[in-house]
Amino acid sequence: MTYDRTMNLLRACLAVAAIITLAGCGSAQQSGGESTVESQSQSTEKSDAAPSTAAPTKNSDIVDSKSTKKKESKPKTPFAEHFGGPKVNKADFHETLLYSNKEAYYFQTPSEVHYCMITSEEVGCMSHRFPADVPMVRAADGSNEQQPANAVRLPAGKKGEMFAVSDVAYYNHQGPTTVLEYGKVLAVKGFECTANKELGVICRNNSHGIQFSSKKHTEW
Repeated sequence: MTYDRTMNLLRACLAVAAIITLAGCGSAQQSGGESTVESQSQSTEKSDAAPSTAAPTKNSDIVDSKSTKKKESKPKTPFAEHFGGPKVNKADFHETLLYSNKEAYYFQTPSEVHYCMITSEEVGCMSHRFPADVPMVRAADGSNEQQPANAVRLPAGKKGEMFAVSDVAYYNHQGPTTVLEYGKVLAVKGFECTANKELGVICRNNSHGIQFSSKKHTEW
């Protein structure tokens, strides 16, 4: 009787051990399967992800700091394109005024119609043929009467204007007047003047100037 009970107990223990072993194997297989599936899932996610690439840099997007700097230039003025001609020798136009001992520079156009004088204070011009549409201005004698303008001037640093004079203030009385050829530029005392076949005389000082011919006139 004792032998049989011992054998039965041994068989029961072996059965329990077998069950525990089988359970452990199943658990290991299940764990390994889940690990494999998870690994495959991560691999799939990585392969499906779009490759990360940096956006290409365009050369045109690079701003040159030097190109953004503003270039210094003279103020824009009307007829500016006519002052690109060769500069004349200012000594050829020079005179010393007898009544004031001041320096002056006289010139006339090739047509011998328009005459000008340049000093440090102004450019003043007269003409044998001013345009027909010159303005009515205060009379040269200083009265309140009005008369057609017969002269034009450009004071230093001020707007040009047409006005009236009673004498030939801007003609050279000390000798022949030098011709300023078309397209050439006389630069003196802060003024620049040039002659043009169609536009007549054009002079400027900084941002102000005058233009006149026998057909038209402009002051700015």
